Amino acid sequence: MADNSITFYDFHKPVLKDGVYSVSVTQNLEVKDGDAVKYPSFESQSLSFHVTGPRFQLDTSLIQTNYPPTGGKGDYEATLPSLVLTRSTLPWERTPLPAKSKLSTNAPWLFLLLIDESETIVKECNGVELSTLASLFDSESSDPTKAGSPPLTQEDLSHLPGKINYIEIPSGSDSLATQLIPTTTDELQYLSYARIKDSNQRNPIDDIEEHAVLLCNRLPQKGHNSTVYLVSLENQYVVNGDGFSFQGIQKDGNYIFPYLYKWQFHAFDEELYYISEAIAGRINDSFAAADPAISNIDFSTNLSVYQKLFDTSESFAKALQQAFSIQKTEKSYGIIKHMAKMPGSTFHGLISNLAGGFAPMALDPTASDTTGSGAAKLPYVNLHPGQEGTASAWYRGPLAAGPISLTGIDPNFPLLTTSSGVEIPKEPNDLILSDPTGVEDATYAAAYELGRLTALNDVDFSTEFFKWKSETTMAMRLSALKEQPGYKNLFNLPLTDSPQITSLPDHVASKFENWRKLIGIPFRYLIPDLDLLPNESIRFFHVDHNWVNAFICGAFSIGHTVEADLSSNLKQQFLAETTTGFLINSVAVSGWPDFMVDVYPHADPFSLIRKDNLDLNIMLFLFSGSFYKLDFHLHPGKLHPGFLYEYNESLQASQFLKESPFPTDQSAPEGVTRTEDKEHVILTPSTENVMSITSLKTSLNASSVADFAAKIMEGSPAVVFNISG
Repeated sequence: MADNSITFYDFHKPVLKDGVYSVSVTQNLEVKDGDAVKYPSFESQSLSFHVTGPRFQLDTSLIQTNYPPTGGKGDYEATLPSLVLTRSTLPWERTPLPAKSKLSTNAPWLFLLLIDESETIVKECNGVELSTLASLFDSESSDPTKAGSPPLTQEDLSHLPGKINYIEIPSGSDSLATQLIPTTTDELQYLSYARIKDSNQRNPIDDIEEHAVLLCNRLPQKGHNSTVYLVSLENQYVVNGDGFSFQGIQKDGNYIFPYLYKWQFHAFDEELYYISEAIAGRINDSFAAADPAISNIDFSTNLSVYQKLFDTSESFAKALQQAFSIQKTEKSYGIIKHMAKMPGSTFHGLISNLAGGFAPMALDPTASDTTGSGAAKLPYVNLHPGQEGTASAWYRGPLAAGPISLTGIDPNFPLLTTSSGVEIPKEPNDLILSDPTGVEDATYAAAYELGRLTALNDVDFSTEFFKWKSETTMAMRLSALKEQPGYKNLFNLPLTDSPQITSLPDHVASKFENWRKLIGIPFRYLIPDLDLLPNESIRFFHVDHNWVNAFICGAFSIGHTVEADLSSNLKQQFLAETTTGFLINSVAVSGWPDFMVDVYPHADPFSLIRKDNLDLNIMLFLFSGSFYKLDFHLHPGKLHPGFLYEYNESLQASQFLKESPFPTDQSAPEGVTRTEDKEHVILTPSTENVMSITSLKTSLNASSVADFAAKIMEGSPAVVFNISG
């Protein structure tokens, strides 16, 4: 496989910028006639040509991708939107400087302008005749302190689109535009860069990918829709002292920004609400006397609010009011809002603050008795003569806190070692065990009975399996009889030379395979006590192969046939390989159904056997092999510019963080605040959610545009869980 690498560059300027160019050709000839020298004259020839690229419209083929994705909904509150262009020179084919300026800049003429849905002061104009606006972009002045483009001639208009799109934003020193548009080209140049992906092969021409990337300087507002415009800043910066500052092109007191592309997305807010059964009970129990408006509300009868995730305060309030006519007051809605609010603001926050924690599948992992393995003591009614009454016995499902070995009891378990050899258990009581104190352990007896009932309940399976079992045992019996003396005198038996012993039918074999994956096992038998898997928790486990095999013994026991030893056929269906996994019970499962988990195995081979939702908020993962670490994160999509967004409990506020580029023994520069662990710097946007690129460059200790582009990249944060020991 090729060792692909991506290199960032500050810019990638074209050989010629867009514009009109003239080429003049003159010819000088010297002719000697003896001592005389003649200089014939030739008329000079000139040629004008246009270098024309996109100016007011952009072909969609030039768009590689945009992030956040168009129409996306997610945790984008810490993301700086970005746009990738397939032509790596496009942002530098024109200039943001005055048309008559003889100076140059590395700043792009394109800019990503993010507008929030609440900002109604913006006017969007679509499909406007360019000829009616041509004067806005004309400026014959050679004054470098005035913004504007060269005059648009009729020839120019013939090369340009007939209609353009633009937005108007009120001008003025405190306008939205002056807060969003970079004030200088020095700042603007950090919002674009070029990147080249090279295969590093000997002939890599076909594998080289060149792109230009544009960054936005504004974060989206939580809980709102955002629109990102790819606007033109061509010729909108003017000379100001030793540099260039934004002046803009104006019409009737408004800035005019032609836009070439736009997309929209939605950023979830940090308020997540969820009413579970436990929360509903607490609401009624704690506040019934204090507020009759929320007394004895049966949340479970209204599925529009019960066990449903709400990602904004507004949607949660609306659902409550529609369901129960609850007014948004301090006394009623405020109390419910407080109790239903989730502990984290994002998927990262929820998984980082699991109330039930990360632990092995056991009621008390530190216990020395059976509870330490994941068993629960359950009551039952004893119907045996002379033992009537209520008793209790241990039961553990197939999910155990650690590996379970019964070789000390019987190395062939759940098959039984007897004086006559190894036998298949005939009834559940054959598999009842006892703990060291003498209390019965019905784990494997219950598994056997469940397997038998499950097999009988499946008509297709039981019919096909019984047919196979009958034919196989008859064939085995016949084969044994053929070895007996006088076989030929038994005329009532079929005279066949080779009895047919067939393999399991596909449907039957697939059922046994599913049972080895715990498919079809009732949840109550997997989790006998709900305290084993509390709300907002992750529980890891080893699959007890003894339990699975006892279940398979029960399923295999159905259908009475002639006597035959089918133990070898049964053993082929047993679970032999090490199987581990984990269960997650969290609203994060329903809120982010496409979350991802990176699993770190102890050794190869290791593979995913099953990933399945057992309930709305419960997901099961099964693996062949064992693991020691889990990383939970959302799909990274692609690397994108942004920050780590976390809620600081001590400050009761959210923070934007980046990994600190400064050594721990070096003081951070002024304006940069480190977190307590000295590994991150804290960054603060303006009230308009604009990140100062100048300050950000300092905070990241960026030495160049390319260095800045690399350091601003952010992936999806992962929550890491390690299994101790």
